[in-house]
Amino acid sequence: MRLFKEPLLYFLLAGFGLFVLYYSINPEEDDQTIVVDENSLLTFIQYRSKAFSPELAKKRWDAMSELERKQLLRDYYEEELLFREADGLGLMEDDYIIKRRLVQKMDFILQSSSAEPAKPKAEDLRTFMDANAEDYKVQPFASFTHVFLPASDSSQAAAEKVLQELNTKSVPFSDAGRYGERFLYHRNYVERTRDYVAAHFGEPFAETLFNWPESELDGQAWIGPIASDHGQHLLLVKQRKAAYQPTLEEVLGRVEQDYLRKQQEEQKQAAVKALSSKYPPKGDATLIDMLQGE
Repeated sequence: MRLFKEPLLYFLLAGFGLFVLYYSINPEEDDQTIVVDENSLLTFIQYRSKAFSPELAKKRWDAMSELERKQLLRDYYEEELLFREADGLGLMEDDYIIKRRLVQKMDFILQSSSAEPAKPKAEDLRTFMDANAEDYKVQPFASFTHVFLPASDSSQAAAEKVLQELNTKSVPFSDAGRYGERFLYHRNYVERTRDYVAAHFGEPFAETLFNWPESELDGQAWIGPIASDHGQHLLLVKQRKAAYQPTLEEVLGRVEQDYLRKQQEEQKQAAVKALSSKYPPKGDATLIDMLQGE
């Protein structure tokens, strides 16, 4: 027959054969297929723990008991089931929560695709620390115990009388609880910052304590009375340290973490900037100028 002599027929049959062969080897997954494999579970673990490290996720998976793995599998499968059904019902359309989720996933992808920052050199860390000196400045702090007398018309006179007794008897740090009344917060404060002290006693109290003459703070003599928002206080100050700038060696681990985090953020922002050329903004000219301005 003439039909079987047409080259086009054989071309079409060959193409159909290749099509059938491809999909027999690579069956296409539809939206109703839920893939359950190690990669899917490791991704699930990373999002659940908010720690985006495949190596750490693998360690967690390997350390799980059979019961824990089974529960994780159920959680993963249930989440996928509900997602597919919600998608089928069109619940994702115009949903800000879903939008945020997708943004987080894209953020994760950009972070994962960024090159791992090289271990910084000491001079790089020193330069970084100098540029962010205030972030590493150690705030002033003090260690003290106190005797509290609630506010009253006679609290000032009563406090001065108790102060004399405390110093006459050389009452130690551990015996402060035998005097005064119970305070709203703590009796002993160990290496507490000025801001912490101010939060409990008020700013005027903190100002007085951290400016008290150093010569009178020998760790043996009680000082005061110092007024707070609550009443009068007599203090035995065991330690007070002014604000200071630590050396790089003292905060090396923290500086290195901050440096690497900044490098990763800069890489991510570079990727975001590259995407911005693909999706140029349009609309209000004033707002666009504000968006694109430095």
